[in-house]
Parts: sequence; structure tokens; C-alpha cells
Amino acid sequence: GRKQKADVLPKDYPPTRPNDLRPNDLRPKDTKDYSSQDPKDLHPKLITSRLSNATNYAAIIEVFKRHGSSFNEINVTTAWSQLGKVRSNERAGFFRVEAPTLMLLLQHTGKVMPRLDARGIANACYGMARLGFEPARPTMVSLGEEAASRIGEFNAQNLANTAWAFATLGTPAPQLFDAIARESVQRIGSFNAQNLANTVWAFATLGVSAPQLFDAIARESAQQVSNFNAQNLANIVWTYATLGVRAPQLFDAIARESTQRIGSFNGQDLANTSWAFATLGIPAPQLFDAIARESVQRIGSLNGQDLSNIVWAYATLGVRAPQLFDAIVRDSAQRMGSFNAQNIANTAWAFATLGMPSPQLFDAIARESEGRIGSFKPQEMANTAWAFATLGLPAPKLFDAIARESEQRIGTFNPQDLSNTAWSFATLGVRAPKLFDAIVRESVQHIGSFTAQNLTNTVWAYASAGVHAPELFDAIAYESEQRIGSFKSQDLANTAWAFAVAGVAGRDLLVAAINARAAEIGSGGFTADGRSQLHQFFLSVELELRPPVGLLAPAELRLNCRQTIIHETPITSSKLHRDVSAELRRMGIAHQNELCVAQLGYHVDIAIPPVADAAAGGGASDQPSDDEVSARAREAVRAATAGRAGIVIEVDGPTHYDSERRLIPSSEMKRRHLALVGWVVLAVPYWEWRVLEGGHARKTAYLAALLASAGSKP
Repeated sequence: GRKQKADVLPKDYPPTRPNDLRPNDLRPKDTKDYSSQDPKDLHPKLITSRLSNATNYAAIIEVFKRHGSSFNEINVTTAWSQLGKVRSNERAGFFRVEAPTLMLLLQHTGKVMPRLDARGIANACYGMARLGFEPARPTMVSLGEEAASRIGEFNAQNLANTAWAFATLGTPAPQLFDAIARESVQRIGSFNAQNLANTVWAFATLGVSAPQLFDAIARESAQQVSNFNAQNLANIVWTYATLGVRAPQLFDAIARESTQRIGSFNGQDLANTSWAFATLGIPAPQLFDAIARESVQRIGSLNGQDLSNIVWAYATLGVRAPQLFDAIVRDSAQRMGSFNAQNIANTAWAFATLGMPSPQLFDAIARESEGRIGSFKPQEMANTAWAFATLGLPAPKLFDAIARESEQRIGTFNPQDLSNTAWSFATLGVRAPKLFDAIVRESVQHIGSFTAQNLTNTVWAYASAGVHAPELFDAIAYESEQRIGSFKSQDLANTAWAFAVAGVAGRDLLVAAINARAAEIGSGGFTADGRSQLHQFFLSVELELRPPVGLLAPAELRLNCRQTIIHETPITSSKLHRDVSAELRRMGIAHQNELCVAQLGYHVDIAIPPVADAAAGGGASDQPSDDEVSARAREAVRAATAGRAGIVIEVDGPTHYDSERRLIPSSEMKRRHLALVGWVVLAVPYWEWRVLEGGHARKTAYLAALLASAGSKP
């Protein structure tokens, strides 16, 4: 119930661009000499020639400025194609200077549009998309409408390139894409590998659903898989994963092909391929072995995005690759500064999910995250905190930074972020009162959007942290009552335990719902820890509510849960415990160590029975000390145990207290239950006993004072 899948996507990027088209080759070669014509009124063929020979923005635009009035439909598509081919770092500056000229070219495109054939439409859209000139979108929409009405004229490459262009420029065109989908299904056999990859990528990028097309592309791609290059292999599985479409035959074929050609994959191909298989939950052991080996060899060339996506994929599928993860630890720890917030969070999440603590890596993550926490999204903060908490790695400065940042942005947290953050802080025992107050306010407002696991983790966190939040508990109680049927066994056990800690008074409806759901699941459906948690809940109901039979869980279920806590709770006596016990024996105080209180199922450290029962019970004691302090202690025991079940002394080590030395809620609940059945409960905190050096006198005096206080216990 604690694992959380992180929400991860590879870097967005278009797949291999379509093959460059050559619209100037549409007609037979014309040998007529046009050189004597006025340069301002060139023949369209000469215009096409000049455009084709232009290699930079300025040269292409100059041709249009001089001869634009003479441009025919072929000149227009050639101009867009050439503009799209130019790769320049000065594109933004070009747009600022030449935007008016480009707008004139768009207007001219509209004029010649009715004369464009299918290839011309595809070329024009392709050039506009490659150029990335956003004001071209309205013209592209018009081109799309024209294309949709004449879709039967488009060949496979025209279809693929047009779809690619609209997706690349982020221009939705529902009617066009419906037409492309229908036509592509009919002609799928004529699509080559690049056409297939580009088409499905375009639909995925614009979020267009086309099940029949996706099925057709998957079938055809599986047959042509040997014709795909490495990038196309990675792109097509990435696309199907992004769409959430499982295509087993295709993925099997790509797994086999990729395994054989893994050496030709670059870092992004390795990352996106592993990400895709993991996202769809498709295991591919041989492929993942090959990716691991290849990644280890190229570890220094993989960037932060690649590394984080790869480890995320292995963690999501539960694939352990020790050599790969060791290499990632060594490499990532040294260059954590180059990771962005998402890379950091995903890497931490992956190592935690696989249960692989790495002090070197997590120290680097903590240091880097502290100073850059403002750049983390809510989910990234929550997942990073979750990773440290899951591995039990304290990081005080990091958690302070997360607390401060989360308080300020709590309104942007979704239910998963809220519950994971609360769970993480509670698990590590980090106190953050302002953060917990903020989570309460936000959670109560959106409690209806919480999943069963969100509800469980949140209420468990507040109960474990000992944070009083009645408004939150009321909201969670009501929501849990309504949706109890959706609670899995661990969710139910954690929720029951949390309300047992906080108190079940006034929770009759919730108690009845939990009992019914627990009976439905059955004791065999719970882990040993879950049955122990349920037992504590049942005890709270029995002891605190004194309920009618209708509010009790079935007797067999209660018995099974009680037997679990009796027989499966580890019993160990610490050195501190043994030292206290030895001192009591020296004082002549009969007692029993690790007694199981059968009525409750709890084991207690030291149980001192009523004095009248001590001799009969055979309690362990040395020859009573004759000193006055010990004598007074024995008398205090006699007085305090009269009419009681006895005295319990809990010898509490550090695990029973939080960072501020407050007793943790589970220990408080145990003492509450013991008191309700007649035991006087005393405690010896570890820090108090450790200072009692210098012989027996100080320890005797301490225990005598402790036992004397038993008489004042209610």
C-alpha cells in the first residue's frame, strides 16, 4: 500500500523526420531557355530552381520577395519545404525580422491551395511544421480540410507526412485525422517502416484515438520489424505505451529485434524502449538484460533523463540489475547537478521501490534537492520524500525544505501527493506541524477525490504521528464507510489500526463497516501484520465501546487475529530490560519477564503480580534486600496491586519515542488497553536509566520512586 508509482514520461521529441520530398521533379524536364526573361518575372521552373539551390533563410525569402507574385503552387510548396530544411540557430531572430514576409507567403499559399495535389499539400504542411512557424496553424487547418476532402489521392508517404506535420506543430484536426485513419487502414500494406512509426507517433502526440488504425499498424510493424532502424523501434513502442495500447505481438517482435541490435541504440533509444515496456507492464527479460549490459558500457554518455527513465523502468517491472544500478550510483552521484527535478525524483523512487538503499546516491540526492526544492513539482517532492521514508533514510535538511515548500504550494497538491507526503513525514517521525495543518485543510476539501489507498495512508500517517485532527478523521471515517468495499486487506488493516489509535468512540458506522469488510476478506486474506492491526482495533472496540454483539466482528476472526499477535510477535529482551529486571530481583520484587497478557494478546516487558499471588506464581526474585528503600518499594507494590491485575513496567528503548521523546501512539494505545483491564502501567525511558551510574543505590532509589507512583495511578 505504500508504493507509489511514479508519473514518468520520456522527453518529448518527434521521431525521424519524413524523407525530404522534391516537388520540383513533378514534371518532365523542360529544356527551353528562360534566361532572357525579366528577372522580376521568372518562369516558375526557374523560381523552383532558385528555391532549391537556396541554403539559408535569407536566400529563400529573397526569392519570394523578388518573384512572389509569379509563384505557382509548386513554387509555394518548394519554398515551405526549403524553409523547413534549413537548420539555423537564428530561427527566432528570423521570425522576428521576416514575420511579415512569411505571412505574405501564407496568404499566397491560400490562393494556390485549390491547385495543390496530395503531394503538394503534404509538402506544404511538412515544411511549415519543420519550420515551426506557429502563425501557420490557421493555414494548416485549411490545408487539412482540403486534404480530408481528397484523402483518397494521398499515398502512404503523403498520409504519414501530413499526420506528422500536424502533430509536430501541435495543430488538432479531428476531421483530417479521422480521414487519415480510415485511408491508412485500407492501405497499410504500402506503408514502410518510417511511415508506420511517424503515423502512430502523430496520433499519440495529438491524443487521437484510432483503435482500428493502431491494430493495423501493430500487425504491419510486426511483419516489417527488421526494416525498422533503432530509433523507429524505440519510437513505436514509446508511442503505443503513451497511448496505453497493448500490442503483444508487436512488442514480442520488437523485443527480439532490439535485443539483437541493441548496440545500435543510442541513450534515448535505450531509455524510451525500457520505459515503454515498463509502462505497459510487459516483461522482456532478454531485452532488459541486453539494455542493462549496453547501459553499463555507455554509462558516461547517458544523460540524466536517460538514466532516470531506465532505472524507473527496471523498478516498475521489478527487474533487479545489480551491475547497472551500481554503475548508475557511481555515475549519478558525481553528476547529480545535471539532473533536473523529475530525474532526481524518479531515480530516488526507483531505488526505493527496489529496496536498494545507497548512502552515496541518496546523500547526493538530498544535497542537490535541498537547494533546488523550489523547482520540484508537488509529485516530485512527494515521491522524493516517499523514497527516503521507504528506505528509512533520515534527511533533516531536505525534509525541512520540503515542508516549507509544500506549505506554500499545498493548494497544488493532488490527493496522492497529500497522502504520500503525510505518510513520508510520519514514517520517518519528522514533526512538521504547519505542514500537517495545511494537509488537513486541503484534504478535507477534496476528500471525495481520495482513493482508498490515499484515505488509508493519510489517516495512518496522522495516527502514527500522533497529530490531533478531528475534522480530518471525521471526513475520512465518513468516506471510508461509503467505500469500504473497495478497501484491500492492507488498506483495511491500516485504517482500522489508525482509528484504534485515535479512538473509536462515536464511530459505530465505521466499526460496523470495517467488521463486515474484514469478515468478507477473511483472516487468511491478511498478512500477519494486518491481523495484528485488526486485533488492536477489535480490542479498542471491545474495551472502549463496550459494544452490543452487533458491533463485534465474528468470533473466529477475532480469535485468529489474537492468536497472530500472541504467537507471531517477536520476543526479545534488550540489555536495558535485563538490567532493570536484575535490579528488581535484587530489591526482592517478584516479577515475570515477557509475560503474555492472555486477555489482550500483548507481551509486556515486566509484570509484577499482586503480592498475594507472588509466592504462588513463582515470580523471580533474589533474596530480598534489607535496606529501607527496597522495603518501602515492596510495600508500595503491595498497596498498588491490591484489587488490580498487577503492575506492568515497560522498559522503553528509542523506538518507542519520537525525535522529541514523546511516546509513539502505538505504545500509548497498548498502555491504554492494559489500564482498561486493570493493570497499572509504569515506564522506564531509556534516557532516564542510562544516567543512573555509580552502583545500585541510584537505580534502587529510581525504581522505588517509580513503584511508589503506582499508587497514584487511576
